[in-house]
Amino acid sequence: VDGAVDWRHEDLYQNVWNNPNEIPNNGLDDDNNGYMDDIVGWNFHNDTNDPFLSNSSHGTRVATTASATTNNNSGIAGAAWNAKIMSIAAACDNVGYICYGGEGAIYAAENGADIINASYGRVLEGANQFEEEALYSLSKDIYGYATSLGALVVNSAGNSGLDHDYNPHFPSMVPEVLSVGAS
Repeated sequence: VDGAVDWRHEDLYQNVWNNPNEIPNNGLDDDNNGYMDDIVGWNFHNDTNDPFLSNSSHGTRVATTASATTNNNSGIAGAAWNAKIMSIAAACDNVGYICYGGEGAIYAAENGADIINASYGRVLEGANQFEEEALYSLSKDIYGYATSLGALVVNSAGNSGLDHDYNPHFPSMVPEVLSVGAS
């Protein structure tokens, strides 16, 4: 779940997830999941079955790090070179801000994702207690639901450098989310 992933990338296309319950390009929602012809994922920004946006560099870099094809005389070898990538565009525009992260995580979990990478999040500087509690509750509902379906949700702890004990970062502070940081 990222801004977007170039699922046609030369190092990814062989490892792109294919929805086994959907018949390509027949204009029907064969698997009754609410998304018509969602063969390789979904684009929540455009509400289409092509999860590609022109600014897909971050998502593509993350996806190739995870699952770039090996022995194809091109690019790099991913850490899990035969893992399938479900491409989910969650950007609210072509700039890359994430507006549909929750929808993307739910879609991924409901469609069988084992691991949901969520390289997004936000620190709520200056938020009041009510706002923090509301966002925490919503995040817990979304990511708790995804993990209840068997998915592991991995989220970056952010790039703010702020102490999260005093500046909550969402969704990484939700107990069901595996938060990854750097030092």
